[in-house]
Parts: sequence; C-alpha cells; structure tokens
Amino acid sequence: MKGDRAVPFSALSDEDMKWESVLVRLVSTPRTRKELARKLHERRCPEEKAAELLDRFEEIGMVDDRAYALLYIDSKRDFGLRRLRDELRARGVSHADIDDALAESEIDETERALRLARQWKNQRGMTPPKLDARLRRRGFSSAAVREAFAQLREEFGNFHSLGEESDDGDE
Repeated sequence: MKGDRAVPFSALSDEDMKWESVLVRLVSTPRTRKELARKLHERRCPEEKAAELLDRFEEIGMVDDRAYALLYIDSKRDFGLRRLRDELRARGVSHADIDDALAESEIDETERALRLARQWKNQRGMTPPKLDARLRRRGFSSAAVREAFAQLREEFGNFHSLGEESDDGDE
C-alpha cells in the first residue's frame, strides 16, 4: 500500500480499517505526528502500519505539524519565543515548521512581555527582579524583558517597588 496516493476504502483490510479508525479518533484533537505515533504505539499498532497511516494522513492534511505549531503558538500567548520553540520541539515539530509558524504568527515578543509585566507588576511582593525572573521562566529573551521594563518606566515612572513588599519570600 505504501506509495499509493489514494486507497479506496473498500480495498482496505479489516486490520487497516481498524487502525485507520483509531487514527481518525486521535486526530480529532490537534496533535503532532510524533504524538500520534506515540498514541498508536500505546495502542499496540505495528510500527510499520503506524508510519504508513501517518504518511497517508499527512498527505491528505489531517496530520500537519506546521498547522499544529500555528495553533499552539496562538494558544500560548503568555510564552516567549524560547519557550514556544522548546515546547514545540519537545512535541516533535521540526525546526523548519517552527520557524515557518513563528514567522507567519508575526509575534512581537516585547509586546507579549509588556502585557504580562503590566498584569503582574502590582501583585503583592512583586519587585523588578522577581518580575524579570518570572518573564524569563516564560521564555522571554533578555532583550524583550529589557524593552518591556523600559516601556513600563515610561508609563509608570521609576518602579523599584512594583507591588507591596511581603515577608513571605519568593512569589
């Protein structure tokens, strides 16, 4: 069957139809090819059969890592570029698909960091170093954090003590 572009449904064996129906259910939720391969493996689908099914589903657009990356990027508005890249790579998305999706998304990392900094700046115990660390944990670059802080200073003046100080230590 490998190499056939379109296999008529009637030409599929019972075994093929079984795995095809499993994959149809799995693609109802956006997943990467790697995640789908893992799910098929968990269901004891033979590796060769899984690869064949995934290739076929990729050909017809039901498995599309680039489209997955676009959806993921859009849903994770609180993440910086580094974290987005790391999370997508962990899910099996290729560097090329990640780069394409990020370019298409036209993310302004500084704007994202600034939006979060505005939200978090008045939280109890929030200081500039804590805010800086929190943004970096979300995957924002040093440059984006610096620019966000510069814009916060323009908007709010000097912000040495953003929120009320607390004695409870870290965040």
